[in-house]
Amino acid sequence: MVSVYNKVALVTGAAKGIGLTISKALLEKRGKVALLDIQEEAGQEACETLRKVYGKDRVTFYKCDVTSAENLRSVFEKTVAKFGKLDIVVNNAGVVEEINWRLLPEPTTPVYSATKAGVIAFTESLRSITTSDGVRVNCVCPTWVDTDMGNMVLGEYASDRVKETVKRATLLSPELVADAVLLLVQDTSKAGAVARVTPRNGVDFHKFDRKPLFMLMQKL
Repeated sequence: MVSVYNKVALVTGAAKGIGLTISKALLEKRGKVALLDIQEEAGQEACETLRKVYGKDRVTFYKCDVTSAENLRSVFEKTVAKFGKLDIVVNNAGVVEEINWRLLPEPTTPVYSATKAGVIAFTESLRSITTSDGVRVNCVCPTWVDTDMGNMVLGEYASDRVKETVKRATLLSPELVADAVLLLVQDTSKAGAVARVTPRNGVDFHKFDRKPLFMLMQKL
């Protein structure tokens, strides 16, 4: 197990919800955290609150739009300049946005689901590439989490079917998701692992069946 002590982490979408909870968990383990978020006021407020608890030298905030490669690169450089290194990156920022993707009226988030499947495949693809460089890549897949975004689906735009589905579901606590992140950060044997977080099973791991791909490659 790897200690988080004095490790430097960069967490996107860290002003609220899951990102903020992950940041707190890393700070509890005596890490240092750069909070990134496009919501400047909320981010500054979160930063000041965390500084009072964990010390002003252990946490900072940068406004960042993660859809801008230039903006993101600049913030990475600022983080390294401030803390002297960067050990952990948590790509947490995201949105639930179906309608404006291609103006589709379907409210049950097929696009969102497809992007998450893509993240899983991307993680698995990077697994063998990055480990030779000493970099570990992991993915965390929680079910609905009790955050502002998690509850947003019950708003005015949601269909009755979506509302009923969420109503029957048990919302995860952000703390359980943060536990999964800490486990992956600290356990080097979990390189490339995809952690599922559900109310019923807690944290478990998705198993990939590589045999069909391997057999196919043998025939090429």
